[in-house]
Amino acid sequence: MSWRVHITWRMLLLVVWTGATGSNLIRLEWEMECGCTGMEVEAMALLMPLLTDPSFLVATNWCDEMCPGYPPTDLALIKGASKRKLKQVDMKVYHVAFRGVCATFHGEAGPRARVVVARAMSEVSGLDQEAVDRCNLPSTTQVWVPSQFNKDSFRNSGVHPDKLKLLPESIDLHVWKPGPSRRTSPASKPFVFLSVFKFEPRKNWKQLVESFLTEFSANEAVQLHIKTQRVPWLHEDPLEALQDFAADLAREGTVPDAQERVSGAEPQIRLTDTRLKIPELVELYREADAFVLASHGEGWGLPLLEAMAMGLPTIGTRWGGNTGFMENTSTFLIDVDHMIPPPDDMHGFRWALPSMPMLRGALRGIFTLREAAAAVGRQARERALHFSREQVGELLKALIRRALKDAPRHPEQPASPRQSTRRRALTSPRNSDRKSAEGPGASLSSSSNVSGDVPASVPYHVMTMLGLAPWLFMSLGAGYVVFHLIKRCSRRRGHTRQLASMKKYGL
Repeated sequence: MSWRVHITWRMLLLVVWTGATGSNLIRLEWEMECGCTGMEVEAMALLMPLLTDPSFLVATNWCDEMCPGYPPTDLALIKGASKRKLKQVDMKVYHVAFRGVCATFHGEAGPRARVVVARAMSEVSGLDQEAVDRCNLPSTTQVWVPSQFNKDSFRNSGVHPDKLKLLPESIDLHVWKPGPSRRTSPASKPFVFLSVFKFEPRKNWKQLVESFLTEFSANEAVQLHIKTQRVPWLHEDPLEALQDFAADLAREGTVPDAQERVSGAEPQIRLTDTRLKIPELVELYREADAFVLASHGEGWGLPLLEAMAMGLPTIGTRWGGNTGFMENTSTFLIDVDHMIPPPDDMHGFRWALPSMPMLRGALRGIFTLREAAAAVGRQARERALHFSREQVGELLKALIRRALKDAPRHPEQPASPRQSTRRRALTSPRNSDRKSAEGPGASLSSSSNVSGDVPASVPYHVMTMLGLAPWLFMSLGAGYVVFHLIKRCSRRRGHTRQLASMKKYGL
């Protein structure tokens, strides 16, 4: 074949390739919760694979009160995405909890998304009717839940099954990994059980403290280290609450020496309620020998997954969202004694009360059979590998593409500049003052119009040109192919006429 034929085929391949790749840019707006909450940590982990994928154009909000210690590269990506303005939105994700389950702003100004997603979860046995109605709104396309536990409880409460999609949480396994600890002379140190949670009744900290003090005596070389943080709306000091509970145990005779073991010179139960940077928290896990969190209920239970990723023998409740990643072969699951109502519950829902004898037995077994427990911890690390940012990121991308494939092709026009100005006013930093009244994360402070000196990674108009480039290549390529086909047909037709003339005149 001639060189023109080679070029023609190459142009055809170029047209097909550019049409199949470059024209599939997905514009995504993701609103995440602020205030160093579990939802913020979860959103940060889910956003990273999208922000590093050139087929996604992501805009999100910047949080002034993020958890300290995020990697600088992650912060730079979030900062760039917070400066990005999208004139067209394919999907809008509401990743916030303080507004309520499935709460979204369906009447807000700005471009209308083809797909609207609510990220939601619950730690109890069901949803109230108001939450179900929000989830079932026609304007809410999908509800992403982290665990099969939530998928079942949402569906049983009345949420339409077609809306529910399973998307687990992820963890950065490059950060959360076993490593050398700075502990000196581990043999001379007490065996440390670590528990990480926010200080609220749902975490079942009283049963954990009572089980620990009852199972172990004061002269045993064992320690429970509680890393917690205050919950603003409860107005409860963790240390005071722990000391008061120890006094109650001593007064009732359940643990006569509870106060000395909690408040003495060398307490068996240590409590840390200061906010730690992520590297400091990782080091705290490395200094521990085992992890325990026997909560009443979890939507997911990220500290449990973090402990597993660190290779620690991990104790959890056999109920709730954590059963989505905790298994008998790699963790120590505590059976449910019976179901109890949460405090101040007005809807008749329940959560689990773990078996105290089984919890005490797990604590004693890990403390006594340390080599066997360490082997289970290594299995826990292997299990945690299934929830890496990379693997969950691929699930997320597939979920987004599938949702957009089924969505209408022609979204509404973007809002007018006047509406956009109103939206910026609604999301201005001044409204972050409401956070203390509305709960953690209520300040989605400094939305996508945040000021700063870090530019967006790719400006919108550049991405628009890049999005049009494939169609330009397709047009040029198609024109080139048609031109050469016509030219070749013309030459062949002329050659045929010449042969006919020669045959007619006997040449």
